[in-house]
Amino acid sequence: MNKFILVLIASTVITLPAFAAGKHEGGHNDQDKSAHDQHSTQEAVVHKHAAKKGAVGYPAQPSSDQRTIHVSLSDDKRINFAENIGEIKSGAMINFVVTNKGKIPHGFFIGNEAERKAHAKMMLRMQQLEMPGMVHSIDNRAMLAPGETRQIAWHFEGNDQVVFSCNFPGHFEAGMFREIPLKP
Repeated sequence: MNKFILVLIASTVITLPAFAAGKHEGGHNDQDKSAHDQHSTQEAVVHKHAAKKGAVGYPAQPSSDQRTIHVSLSDDKRINFAENIGEIKSGAMINFVVTNKGKIPHGFFIGNEAERKAHAKMMLRMQQLEMPGMVHSIDNRAMLAPGETRQIAWHFEGNDQVVFSCNFPGHFEAGMFREIPLKP
């Protein structure tokens, strides 16, 4: 019963874009978005949402002709790229193959600093509501269980600083992030 109450509270309290921007039958537009702001407690615990343009780009379709970069997440709070990225040019499409090599859950996020802060705030709120089982997967972020591998394909656009981070509480603060310039 307590978990049901927590899920019910969370579905009414957490209405950040990460949960409200999802694509359900017919998708969302500005006029019908408010009708879908609260998710039913009957939905699966894993949320997968529609493609949404962010400050540093938008999701891409994975393709074998795109650059692929392998990324590992580790319990020493590091995000390790298998190759030196240097800078990213606007218009580049990259497939990130992300593996959690640790023994605890980690996340992989792509965005700018403002988006990172908003996501970190949501992650903290989930922890405070004691919702450790809540898993969300949105095109620019994924939560990975130990040993899990996921792929995120991203089309970079703009000229902001790209932040790659783990936004679990305390992980970013411990150094689990990388910042790379996005060049026009």
